[in-house]
Amino acid sequence: MWAEVCPNGPSLAPTGVLYVGGAAMHDGEDGQFTIAEGDAGARLDVFLTRSLGCSRTRAHQAIEAGDVLVNGRAARPGHKLRIGDRIEAELAEATAAAALIPEALPLSVLHDDEELIVVDKPAGLVV
Repeated sequence: MWAEVCPNGPSLAPTGVLYVGGAAMHDGEDGQFTIAEGDAGARLDVFLTRSLGCSRTRAHQAIEAGDVLVNGRAARPGHKLRIGDRIEAELAEATAAAALIPEALPLSVLHDDEELIVVDKPAGLVV
């Protein structure tokens, strides 16, 4: 499941241990971790971002939706992790909003060379 939501997610070593900053350990099931000394004190959303390769926004949304539990209870994104905390995460499939579709827009190129491009974009256009 994590590979679908977080394509740059972690990989398991042959021993079944997930190495996240040399600290958190994968508990043998998708989305379950036990916090070790190296990750103690980290915010929950930052931990998920680092360990799973997701954006912090995606981690925050999953926590707020109740898809992430700490020691069996819902937590806030800013929850500070402690040694021995057990993280359980179950994320839904990525929504259609995550699948971006490019569209052709008329943009004015002011400068273009081998190292730099300067584009004059309309105000309010998100890039």
